[in-house]
Amino acid sequence: MEQKATANRKKRNVSENERIAMRVSGYSIVVNILLSVFKLFAGIIAHSGAMISDGVHSASDVLSTFIVIIGVKISSKESDRRHPYGHERLECVAAILLSVMLGLTGVGIGISGIEKIMQSFRGELNIVIPGLLALTAAVISIVVKESMYWYTRSAAKKIKSGAMMADAWHHRSDALSSIGSFAGICGARLGYPVLDPVASIVICAFIIKAAADIFLDAVRKMTDEAWDEKDVAKIRKLVLRQEGVRGIDELKTRVFGSRVYVDLEISADGERTLKETHRIAEKVHHAIEEEFEDVKHCMVHVNPYVERETEKEKNEKLQSQMDFILELDRLKQIQRQTYITGDQRKENDAEHSWHLAVMSIILSDYAEVPLDLTKVLTMVLIHDVVEIDAGDTYAYDEEGNATKRQREEAAANRLFGILPRPQAESMRAVWEEFEKKETPEAKFANTMDRVQPILLNDATNGDAWKEHKVTAAQILNRNRSTWEGAPQVWKYAETLIHKHIQNGDIQEDRR
Repeated sequence: MEQKATANRKKRNVSENERIAMRVSGYSIVVNILLSVFKLFAGIIAHSGAMISDGVHSASDVLSTFIVIIGVKISSKESDRRHPYGHERLECVAAILLSVMLGLTGVGIGISGIEKIMQSFRGELNIVIPGLLALTAAVISIVVKESMYWYTRSAAKKIKSGAMMADAWHHRSDALSSIGSFAGICGARLGYPVLDPVASIVICAFIIKAAADIFLDAVRKMTDEAWDEKDVAKIRKLVLRQEGVRGIDELKTRVFGSRVYVDLEISADGERTLKETHRIAEKVHHAIEEEFEDVKHCMVHVNPYVERETEKEKNEKLQSQMDFILELDRLKQIQRQTYITGDQRKENDAEHSWHLAVMSIILSDYAEVPLDLTKVLTMVLIHDVVEIDAGDTYAYDEEGNATKRQREEAAANRLFGILPRPQAESMRAVWEEFEKKETPEAKFANTMDRVQPILLNDATNGDAWKEHKVTAAQILNRNRSTWEGAPQVWKYAETLIHKHIQNGDIQEDRR
């Protein structure tokens, strides 16, 4: 439905563009006829060859505008069986015809000016000093034609019409030629009559330059020239924002008349189904045609995603990984509340994580379901990484636990963000999985995390429990679901807890 709506909107735009072109062309014809008649009349009456040349130039603009009308009409036709890609290039044909006409007009004016100068030098031609009427006509022509240039140029940019832009330059070249006429007529009236035909040569140069620019632009559009780099960069950004797009393998554009065709190869997860990748391609296709009015058609091909790294990217990736590894060294400075065996110091986070990893390997048989041991090891090794920024929060510190999640979320954003994006997302996902305690691996890892401090407390006569005056209710409430990861291991831990309750290392419930 969205694609159909976009197509209908573009068809309406084509019709509106055609109406704009016809309206502007109509104004151009009327103005050029009136102005050419006036300039020819002024040139003849005031004896100015430059103004007569200028009038001929204006008259040629009438024919050029008719060519614009024909070109726009034909190029606006919808695709048919013999022209499945449309008729847009016929507007380029119109622009080429206009440029050739414009160039020939300029050459004719230049040749006429040269012949008059040569005749003047040989004494074969008496150049008559132009009258004041020619000067007035030049000023009027400059104002009128420059105004028509900006009016037509604005419409050409709005409807993206090369032929109409060529017609706008016809107006500009006419204004420039009138400036040359003005200078030549002024010079002639000041005692330098040869400047009048010299002005015709200057006019010739301006006209030929404009004709060459129009011709080359039309040729570029007919030879599948790539679209402007800024617009191509915008397409890249738009495509990479679409859900499911992992990268752009190839992006080619070609200007087809006033419209643009896009050929795109994107990469998506190779594990997705054909239907899923087709939906991704459709979203990309629709997004491009919706965002860029100039794009008539977009072809999207989907490839399976393959990692491709440049040497620079590899070096940057390695550097970010090394930065993360060094950051982990700070875990050795994060002191926990549990004492280590055989010493009176407390363990740090690095020691705790290592201990859990060894426990997980040795006790994995006690899980009630098969485990992904690699994932478990990853969980226990990174679960406390966030404490580098957030600090260690003692299990029974009610005030600290109230803000723990917020502090650890901020820490996770920074610390995992050091890694390359795919690894950062993977590590963050494993950390989140551990925190949620929903999967068999997360439940088992959490059991190890809860049982390890109990083992150390038992081996150190419950010193940490006694130091913090921990109660039996606190321990049992905290561990209500700990059994789920490895029931038999938890039963063993429970016997240790009850032993220390009986010994008085753990306080009885407070009433």
